[in-house]
Amino acid sequence: MDDYPHGGKLVRILDANANRAREGIRVVEDYCRFVLDNVELSRALKWMRHDVTEQMNALFATSSLVQARDSESDVGAPGRDIPEGAETEPAQIVLANIKRVQEALRCLEEYSKAIDARVSERFKKMRFDLYSLEKELLPILDGR
Repeated sequence: MDDYPHGGKLVRILDANANRAREGIRVVEDYCRFVLDNVELSRALKWMRHDVTEQMNALFATSSLVQARDSESDVGAPGRDIPEGAETEPAQIVLANIKRVQEALRCLEEYSKAIDARVSERFKKMRFDLYSLEKELLPILDGR
């Protein structure tokens, strides 16, 4: 961990945001797959989710990511009086998760610059791809 800028702290930021991105993508992917029955959107999201993993693997071994985790003392962990979203409608859930993924990809883009500029650029491309996907998905969600 000492080989990276700020030791394990930077690894922890990247790991948390990669997990957040993959989880959010999965929520949107499942909606596109099971509710919309949209093979193109489902496939694009699946590839994006796998690409997040691939880029993280280019930065770190999985064991380094897991070793940097500190869920027990994470001040932002659930149950620490930080309110979660109150989305209850499926369309709201999808849109909230798209925003979460965009934020996570931005963090991944910025913090990975310290390690590998090519990976940072890949995260940036994913973020912009998600902006386009959001624009395509919004009229579908509004129509439901």
